[in-house]
Amino acid sequence: MAKNVIPITEMRIGEEGTIVGIKDKEPFPRRLWVLGLFPGKKIRKLSSSLAGGSVVLRCGTQELALGRGLATRIMVEVER
Repeated sequence: MAKNVIPITEMRIGEEGTIVGIKDKEPFPRRLWVLGLFPGKKIRKLSSSLAGGSVVLRCGTQELALGRGLATRIMVEVER
């Protein structure tokens, strides 16, 4: 399988990936570090709204909902 780097919003439901950074080489937001989301962290996409709403992730033992705007900027490496 090939490794691809995509935004969280393009992950499939149930797919796992590793956070690699933020799109366009922006600094990684401090609030994501506080939530436990940082480069190298493994996540699983649990759900997302078709109407442009939030994206729900599992990171370790916690579940987090991120707004679509932020989720679009977080880049993840997945195997497909």
